[in-house]
Order: sequence, then C-alpha cells, then structure tokens
Amino acid sequence: MEKHKCIICGKKFNKYIYNLESKLVKKYKIIGSNLENYNCPYCKCDDKIRHLVLFFNKLNIWKDFDEGIKLLCINPNEHLKSILKSKNIDYTSANFYKDIKSENIGFKKNYFDFIICNNVFEYIKNEDEIIKHLYNILKRGGKAIIQTSYSKKLKKEYEYKNQQIFFRIYGRDFFKKLRKAGFNLNIFKSKDMFHKKEAYYYGFNNDENLIMVLK
Repeated sequence: MEKHKCIICGKKFNKYIYNLESKLVKKYKIIGSNLENYNCPYCKCDDKIRHLVLFFNKLNIWKDFDEGIKLLCINPNEHLKSILKSKNIDYTSANFYKDIKSENIGFKKNYFDFIICNNVFEYIKNEDEIIKHLYNILKRGGKAIIQTSYSKKLKKEYEYKNQQIFFRIYGRDFFKKLRKAGFNLNIFKSKDMFHKKEAYYYGFNNDENLIMVLK
C-alpha cells in the first residue's frame, strides 16, 4: 500500500521529492515547507500549495467563491492558478516581481472580495507599504490569505541578501504588521484540524497554520 497521496493530482506513491534544507531553516527552526515531503513526483506540486488546498477543503473556504466575486491571487503557483480559474469567479493575478515590487498594481480601493498572497512577502523589501495596499484594495468584509514562513525564535524579522536575492525571515512581529495595517487576524491551527497521519499521508508541515485576515 502506498504511503502518500497528492491532493492535487490524486496519484499515490511511496516517496515525495526532497528539497534541500538550508542552514537558516535549522538555525531558526523556520515554520514553512515540509522539505522531506516537498514535491509530488508526478505533478510536481509543492507541499505548501497542497496544504493550502487541504485547508480550503477542510474549512470549506470554497463556499466564499460565489459566482462573480473578485479574487486577486499574487504570484500564483500554476497548480493553484488552474484550480482558481476553474471557478466561476472574476479572477485576477499579479506578479510580485513586476507588479508588487514596483507598486504598480493600480487597483481601486475596496475592489477585491478575496486575496490570496502565498509566500510572497519574504522577497519584498517594502512589505509594510504592500500590506497596507492590500488592505486598501480589499473590500470591507473581505478576506485574505497571507501565508509566509516565520520563526517563533525571532522577535523581529531577519533580512539578508545572497547572490542578489533579497530574503527575509519573519519573526513573531509579522502578525503585528498585519494588525498595524488594519487587518483582523483569524489563525487556523493545522494541528487542530489535521491528524499527524494526515500530514504524513498528504505531505505537509502540520506546524504551519493558515493565516487569514479580515477587513
């Protein structure tokens, strides 16, 4: 009997594709990907997208995607993009390299019903301005999923630049940033929703919670 199953493609298998663990992940015990169970060997979907879809399934977040709602997905993974575009919604995507970093999104205030921003802020220098911009373009009563890797060991974020790539490790201050922008936080704890056997079977980090913010 196969040990794992990919929630995206439905294939069963005995081993995920491993991703190398950096020294920083070990040093700061960063809560993020399950690097031992990273990519599906068939569709190559990574663990964070699989985990996100499982959260959406468990919480039935799909019910919020009523016909015609305006949804913005920032820097979408192709697997997630395919799922979202299959819904009968007004779907918009933005590339953080071109649109977000240059602050060239150009959307009106109170425009989107739902925003998905999955592992983007680690790579953006002016993230305070972008967080505030996302708050402004979200409708009153709207929701946003803002996932990012972070370390409970750090009070404040740690930034570094390696081979021209800017990267940030968030500390516990990340949640203060979201509140400061005006968001209300609604954190769904993965361990309250998924058994460790499910985390192993579907291949995700059960320490990573779902970060939902409300306006």
